[in-house]
Amino acid sequence: MAAYAALLSLVRSLHQILDLQQHIDPLHKEKIISLHEKVDSIVTFLEDYSGKHRGRHDRVGNEIRNAAYEAQDFVDSYLGSVSTTHDDRSSFEARRDHEVSLDRDLDMAFERIDFILDETAKMKNRDTAEDLRSRTFSSPVDHSSTVEVTVNKVVGFDDDLNVIKECLYEDSSKLQIIPIVGMGGIGKTTLARRTYEDSLRSQYFDILGWTTVSGEYQRRDILLELLQSFKKYTTDLNERSGESEAQLATLVHKNLSGRRYLIVIDDIWSTKAWDDLKMAFPDNDNGSRILLTTRLSDVADYAGSSGIPIHQMKLLNEDQSWKLLEEKIFGKESCPLHLVELGKKVARNCKGLPLTIVVVAGLLLSSGNKMEEELWESLLENISSMESTISVQCSKILCLSYDWLPLRLKPCFLYIAAFPEDFEIDVSELIMLWVAEGFLKPSNQSKCLEDVGKGCLEDLVNRNMILVSEKWPDGELVAVGIHDLLRKICITKAEEDGFFHHVSSTRNVCIDAIENPKRRLRAHSAHILEESETQDSSLRTIFYDMENTVETWDFPTLSPKFRHLSTLNSPNMTWCDLSGVISTFVNLSPSLIWNYAFPISLKKLTLRGVPFPWENMIIIGSLPELQVLEIVQNDIGIDSEWTTMEDQFLRLKHFYSSLDYLVKWDVEKDHLPSLESLTLENVWWNIDEIPYGLGEIDSLQLIELWFCRESLVNSAMRIQEQQHDNGNYAFQVKVFNHEDM
Repeated sequence: MAAYAALLSLVRSLHQILDLQQHIDPLHKEKIISLHEKVDSIVTFLEDYSGKHRGRHDRVGNEIRNAAYEAQDFVDSYLGSVSTTHDDRSSFEARRDHEVSLDRDLDMAFERIDFILDETAKMKNRDTAEDLRSRTFSSPVDHSSTVEVTVNKVVGFDDDLNVIKECLYEDSSKLQIIPIVGMGGIGKTTLARRTYEDSLRSQYFDILGWTTVSGEYQRRDILLELLQSFKKYTTDLNERSGESEAQLATLVHKNLSGRRYLIVIDDIWSTKAWDDLKMAFPDNDNGSRILLTTRLSDVADYAGSSGIPIHQMKLLNEDQSWKLLEEKIFGKESCPLHLVELGKKVARNCKGLPLTIVVVAGLLLSSGNKMEEELWESLLENISSMESTISVQCSKILCLSYDWLPLRLKPCFLYIAAFPEDFEIDVSELIMLWVAEGFLKPSNQSKCLEDVGKGCLEDLVNRNMILVSEKWPDGELVAVGIHDLLRKICITKAEEDGFFHHVSSTRNVCIDAIENPKRRLRAHSAHILEESETQDSSLRTIFYDMENTVETWDFPTLSPKFRHLSTLNSPNMTWCDLSGVISTFVNLSPSLIWNYAFPISLKKLTLRGVPFPWENMIIIGSLPELQVLEIVQNDIGIDSEWTTMEDQFLRLKHFYSSLDYLVKWDVEKDHLPSLESLTLENVWWNIDEIPYGLGEIDSLQLIELWFCRESLVNSAMRIQEQQHDNGNYAFQVKVFNHEDM
């Protein structure tokens, strides 16, 4: 998966090179196009291979990942070199050395990609051989590993059960498919089983059947399981096993025809699985029902009957969690009063997931006398240290959700490992990070990456892997989160795959850079980062938590290849000063996109000596609370443009800048609606005049110019005249020159 993400990022870098056509030698351009085609073919192969072999960690995966990282490093080195402007005074020797360096970078990138092509060819050959064996020696699929831990009662699900029963027994005579949707371990199978057993007792249905589909399924096995559940065929199923799928489907259909039936299709993972089964179920116009459980909302939408709402299961609240824990430990008895408070605290730590509660109850029952208060206290004190045990017992169920993700979604999901536990993740920030990393793949050329990111996030929500924390009234996502157990799996998978590395004061991060290169680091503080090995040349992204106070530091040993700094701040942080935080990067490849993720509560932001492209101002402009912005000594090394946009900088009052490397600046009055003051410093060579649109902003009260060119001063005076003509006599222009000091 990390190889796939690196290859997608490599594709983006190749696109960036091709955008610089005027600086590229024609021979190099031909090589880059060829390299692009090769990488595209590998990406397509990995997507197809992943779809066939979900959950498999191929032995050559690490080698492909490392080669992909190295190829990207060489391409980014080429990109940085070709983007650097060399004046005519450069010596012939310098230009020749420069060309040699460019050739070397491309050749090394080709070498790494050719290695990956060889490895993927081996995977294809092995795949073909396995296909032949599977067609010759097929065996039934074992569904046992996919069945959720169930409980005897639907504790906490009484309301859910009532809703489902209403759908089962309502007056409609049409066949209705009722979907139950929710994350793994939330109790979908338990609810379905309780409904099934209740229907057995009620004798409302003439015939009942149950089958578990799972991700890897065989249609004939499902049909045989259904026939067995009809009871009638329990003795002669072996005789039926030789019949074709079509004959088995006909037999299922025949047994259901003319009868009111209830069929439970548990754990269905694809619309294709439903298409493979639905023709076996007749509509007898007698009130028959099919209950379907799935983790995927799109499957529920596809299979569910029109007019029948999808039943979305939710996490248990604290009272429901305690009732379930009490039932699992004490059965029909009540918990002794002296243990109730401890028990409620234990239940609260299970975060509302029934699967976790059942596992914790099992751990307690196996530990000794359930009546001992010391045992409960020990459980409560050590529950965090028992997380690994809990995760192991739950992982078989929850890991399926990750294994069955399309490859394009896996990097997006694993990126959640960067965020702290119980962190409310801002959606716009998350999508911005995905775009910055380069592993979003547009579905077509006209679709912008931000829209692709929104689609990926919605897909993860629909797969019940990401929880919705907040929505706008129109339904658009504002903030999301993740359940603790899924986050643990996320972190484990990210580290296993070399996608993310977590740095803590209690963990040694001296990872061999060749065997397991660090691409992204996550740390709790800058202090820990300073003590860790951040000199790895493959490092591109660092996440760290900023406290309420400002925290800045230098990375004297970081590569210039470093691309991304993200600050995960406390929600109430209002000021961030990154002055000189990346002062060592004055020699960067300027065409690389630098992205910063800032807290949405930020009111003041200072970027001093930070190479921040003006084209990326949309990132800062999206901060809803930002009032003061200072950008000074913005040494990006390349001329840039900035055109403001609607719905950006809505609360910005004060803007202070030296406008470094900005050669074109367009502003309309509606784009900075709250601006009160503009201060420009040492704007001498690039911008000739202040944008006309700034002069039309009604809230503007002050323009200060410190050591700026005369044409800029003249334009400010024209704006003052315009403001005074409009009756705004409070407006001022202040000019400071060296002789005034």
